[in-house]
Amino acid sequence: MSTNPHNEFEIAPGVKNTDWQALKLSPQSDVGAWQEATTMFRKRMERFTKPARALMKHHD
Repeated sequence: MSTNPHNEFEIAPGVKNTDWQALKLSPQSDVGAWQEATTMFRKRMERFTKPARALMKHHD
């Protein structure tokens, strides 16, 4: 079993917890940082909403 020295794990497809933590967002952060954060957040939410939508689509 391999060890993970940075305690990294995936919080969304292609997004690790350390990616999110590295953003260091503030009201003064540049637009690019906020766009990246928005993309990460959207991917994170889709992890939950996508299965819920599929279940709602196929309910009786």
